[in-house]
This record gives sequence, C-alpha cells and structure tokens, in this order.
Amino acid sequence: MRGIGLVFCLFVLLVLSGGAPESKLHEGFHRNILVALWVSVFTVPILLWILWQFSVRSFVRQGYINGRSEDPAWERRMN
Repeated sequence: MRGIGLVFCLFVLLVLSGGAPESKLHEGFHRNILVALWVSVFTVPILLWILWQFSVRSFVRQGYINGRSEDPAWERRMN
C-alpha cells in the first residue's frame, strides 16, 4: 500500500505542477517530479519485494526455529 500511495502522491504533484504559472523553477520542478514518477513505478515494487523477502521471512523463520511460534504474544505480533 505504501508503494501505491507514493506513486499516487507523485502523480498528483505532477498534475498540480503542470497547472502552475510558466517559469523555469516550476518547469524544473515538473520535470523532476516526472522523472521521480517514472523511476518509482519501476523501483518501488522491486524494493518492497526485497524488503518483504529478507525482513519478514527471517523474523518468521526465527520464531519457528526457537519454538516461539506457540507463544500467544508472538502470534499476536505476527498478525
């Protein structure tokens, strides 16, 4: 959901900056937001997948190895 929110916010900024008065500052800002939008569309899913693979799995795997998976407090944290 965070990735979708980031792309949506960048898109809204892009639309709002397109209607700004013409100046070099606004045009530069508009182009920078456009580049950030294109980069985020491709990199955010990859970064979120990497984060999911390495942070959550290691935490869950550690709970199963140590036998904490039967602990009610551990199960509440996982939900």
